[in-house]
Amino acid sequence: MQDLGFKDKNLIIPFVLKIRAANFFLLYQSNVVYIEFWGYDNDSKYLARKEEKQAIYKKYNFNLIELTDDEVLNLDDILPRLLLKFVVQAY
Repeated sequence: MQDLGFKDKNLIIPFVLKIRAANFFLLYQSNVVYIEFWGYDNDSKYLARKEEKQAIYKKYNFNLIELTDDEVLNLDDILPRLLLKFVVQAY
């Protein structure tokens, strides 16, 4: 069984000229899955940065899981299902 480890939020996304950090990322075999928790939907600067980061993830085809407030409250049920998209077995 491969080691499945959560890393802290200060990962600098590779291959990007502007430094941007993911909230978390997972390393599993040769896969990297970035996890972003989006909050602060009332802040225009935050929303602009969110859109910029989403564009970077899309441009470089990074594996990304995006979580909302409600999903974080049910993380044990939701995260394993989302990880299956990237062939990461959570349990």
